[in-house]
Amino acid sequence: YLKDFNENTNYLKTIKRKFGSGCYKSSLVDYCVNTMGPDYDNKAMIFMGAFLYPQDLINNLDCFVSPNFDSAAITVLLHEIQDILYKYSHKKFNKFSKNQEFRSVFAYFDVHGSSVLTSDREYAAGLEMIRSQLH
Repeated sequence: YLKDFNENTNYLKTIKRKFGSGCYKSSLVDYCVNTMGPDYDNKAMIFMGAFLYPQDLINNLDCFVSPNFDSAAITVLLHEIQDILYKYSHKKFNKFSKNQEFRSVFAYFDVHGSSVLTSDREYAAGLEMIRSQLH
């Protein structure tokens, strides 16, 4: 996702360097519209923002606050994502796999990006395990 995001938005190479991380939300909106369609869910965008560049989301938290998501809810989601990514356990993954946004992000990756990495046997086995838990 990170590579796809940066290739499609030029966020890291151009936008962030030129304008700073204050443009993170607009880059996320563009990416979500292009990948998920114009009817993307705002929660999915926040999820993606926490997943890709969590520090930029934290630095611009006020841009992401809306009537549906206060800063505390966004911070909780951010910590859950970081906890799963960097302190993995099957129990945490099972809890996280019930999250609709995670399921959407994984489904998109599975269709559009996972084929590049399946030559690695260990990765392919892990991907199959995740697929079986989510379906």
